[in-house]
Amino acid sequence: MANSNLFLPDVTEAQISENLNKAKDYLEEALDSHRNRRQIELLQKLVSQNSGKKPPVWVFSTGRCGTFALHSFMQKSDSIAPYHRRGRPLFNRNEVFYGFAFGLCNPQWVEEACFDYLTDQTIGELISSQLCERQFVSLDNHQTAWIPIILKAFPDAEFVHLIREPRDEISSWAKKNLYNHNQITPVMIPRSQFGEYRSFKSAPCNLDLLVQLAWHWRVLNLYIDRSLALLGTNSFLMKSEDLYAADGKVYDELATICDLGHLDYTAFKEHLSVKHNEMSAKGPLSWVSRDSFQSGWTRPLGETHGQLMMKFGYNYI
Repeated sequence: MANSNLFLPDVTEAQISENLNKAKDYLEEALDSHRNRRQIELLQKLVSQNSGKKPPVWVFSTGRCGTFALHSFMQKSDSIAPYHRRGRPLFNRNEVFYGFAFGLCNPQWVEEACFDYLTDQTIGELISSQLCERQFVSLDNHQTAWIPIILKAFPDAEFVHLIREPRDEISSWAKKNLYNHNQITPVMIPRSQFGEYRSFKSAPCNLDLLVQLAWHWRVLNLYIDRSLALLGTNSFLMKSEDLYAADGKVYDELATICDLGHLDYTAFKEHLSVKHNEMSAKGPLSWVSRDSFQSGWTRPLGETHGQLMMKFGYNYI
């Protein structure tokens, strides 16, 4: 299977990279639009007024990586306002990424979707955290789509790239039946009233579901990695395996950027000793596990997938 035609035969890897850069430009333009700018200016003012507090923290991930476990841990702190989105956004995060990667979005669509994400719960939670003089920590993987805006609006914030070994993440998505075989995007609630902003529809896909999920892992982590590459000291990589193992280095990194207060390493270790956000395996792929992947399964996915795995310290098999 050629890596250049996973979903659309005429879109190459190079074009996907170009399309992601174009989406970044659209996002930065959306930041300057009138209705978004007023919201962002208010947030920037509130953040600057709380200069004595630690700056906001944004944890970016693909999902199924441990953000819920981190959220429930930070809820125990009196100094942190952790944010994990409740309910579905109007624009599905993965739908947005397919639009980005394949050049299917236009500036109006991007602005509308951006407005949905940045002026709904996120804006309210950010404002609330600043008024209550608590540190805002975003643990919502949906915010990954808006990294260029977040970096530009909050340059002094801290950023974390949370990543999970692809076989574990892919099997988690599949066996929880969060995707189906007939769509290239996750199952989502129809939002017909936003039809004028939708640039594409979910399309039938005859690819193996696990290959689709591998594409999801690759593109989102590539997007996060590229976006954070230029930040330097105020961003770092966190591996889900180390988080779930309650690694002391993970706690130290979190304690450096987050106001954990009385939450010491013992509390962190006890919290991670139990499972969080566990969903019962169901559906036709409930049997899937990391042992379901045969040697060489990544090779048809292309060079980029292997490079990312090696960069993040995962075996390229």
